[in-house]
Amino acid sequence: MFLVTRCFGVILLDVKLFVDGEEIDLSEFVVKILGRILMGAVTSLRGIKEDWKEIEVKVTKIERSFEVE
Repeated sequence: MFLVTRCFGVILLDVKLFVDGEEIDLSEFVVKILGRILMGAVTSLRGIKEDWKEIEVKVTKIERSFEVE
């Protein structure tokens, strides 16, 4: 968890990363970077309320083979 200072106060963020169902230990640096990037990207979207409680992102790798001529 880490604190983010904003114009209107302080926000406490808890960031967790799971890869194939296994939780990955994150350094404080990575927690701060991921938290700030996701918070900034999501809150900039239209329709997102300022008082959101949780952001959930799921990324799935789709492997395809491409033929090169």
